[in-house]
Amino acid sequence: MTPEASTPRRKLAAIVMVDVSGYSRMMGRNEEQTTALIREFNDRTQGLVETHQGRVVDTAGDSVFGEFDSVVNAVRCAQAIQDAQAVANANRAPAERIETRIGVHLGDVIVQDYRVYGDGVNIAARLQTIAPPAASVCQSRSTRRSTRRSISRSRTWGYRSSRTSSTRFASIG
Repeated sequence: MTPEASTPRRKLAAIVMVDVSGYSRMMGRNEEQTTALIREFNDRTQGLVETHQGRVVDTAGDSVFGEFDSVVNAVRCAQAIQDAQAVANANRAPAERIETRIGVHLGDVIVQDYRVYGDGVNIAARLQTIAPPAASVCQSRSTRRSTRRSISRSRTWGYRSSRTSSTRFASIG
């Protein structure tokens, strides 16, 4: 018997998308070692999300999708993920380093059955794909506006527009 789905609800949330750059290349080189490194990365990232009062919505291989009620906590978490990964990479050979790309967006989402959907999720995912790997976090204009007094390490990085949206973004790092 399938339980009845909950009623979808809208809310404002900060979405953090984290992805490992070069994951396929690493897997092609050494699956066992990469799997161990990714499990360690996922455990560390999940712990940081929870420490910053967020929740991990989903993981898929080399990616982590987090949701936060506080955009400041989301950006601080993203910074902490990059900082922790830099420490983890310090004594590794270049081929064994995990370099992450992170996108953060504050926007309207739909939550149903502990899943998160909507344009707010899509924008965070797009930002993650254009973030340079390692030591930076790509954040949307809405994120930057909401955190500019609390998070001081940002700089304007660029502007991207597509058929469906335009986003000014900043990089932290």
